[in-house]
Amino acid sequence: MDTIKKYSSIILKSLVIGLTYIITIIFIGVISALITNEIPENNASRYAFFMLFLSGSLIGFFLGQLAPLINTSRIRHFFIWFSVIFFNMGSVVLEGKIFSPALVPLSLITLLLQQLFISIIVSFMIVKLFSKKNVVTHLNTKIVFGDTKSFVIKFLLVCFGYIIFYYIFGYINFQLVTEPYYRSHVFDLTIPSASTVILFQFLRAPLIVLSVILFISSINIEKKKLIVVTGLMLFWIGGLVPLLMQILSLPLILVVASAVEIFFQNFLTGALTVILLYKN
Repeated sequence: MDTIKKYSSIILKSLVIGLTYIITIIFIGVISALITNEIPENNASRYAFFMLFLSGSLIGFFLGQLAPLINTSRIRHFFIWFSVIFFNMGSVVLEGKIFSPALVPLSLITLLLQQLFISIIVSFMIVKLFSKKNVVTHLNTKIVFGDTKSFVIKFLLVCFGYIIFYYIFGYINFQLVTEPYYRSHVFDLTIPSASTVILFQFLRAPLIVLSVILFISSINIEKKKLIVVTGLMLFWIGGLVPLLMQILSLPLILVVASAVEIFFQNFLTGALTVILLYKN
């Protein structure tokens, strides 16, 4: 009975996050259009709005279960979830601009500013609905912040690890599934130059790793569990949620293949981050 009550509460609060998410996206979209005169194609439909609502609800559902496990101030809570959401979504925007620019027609600056405000509002709501109240700030010294040199080296190793995972699983996916779609430029997909891909991945890698630094330095659970949770969180926020928004724009086989690719890329990156930066 307690379990049913617990998850009923989580689901209800997650739906509130989903509603907040879609309202914020609509509001920010209108404001940015008025300020920048950048008006994207209107492909809105009930199904598209439902997918946005579902995406926001999934963010709330996953992060909402983790928030009560962290004993820290609400301000730190806010920055934990803000970094998870904004850095992951920002990295997805960078990816979209080089491989499918037609699906992200606004300028990069406009898109990042939109994600900034959306992340602020959603993070605030997660703190408001899920975090514990009146707790003493708890900093986990298990993460290597003290030794700057060691931290920087390990941070760069994780970034390099992500780039390796990206190319291995991206190449496999390209050879098995996505090559014909990119070669024929179906759905305005493009193959950027190797130098462009390398540049953008060197920009994306630090964002993805930074997105979980505050999280793993604040939560106090077993290292094995943290490896799984961090990997799943990177896939959930940086893979599953953005892909849900593209179900109407891309063939299902591309969405599924991309989900499998991103799962291995992001899950392994999250696992490697914990393995290198989180001490027993």
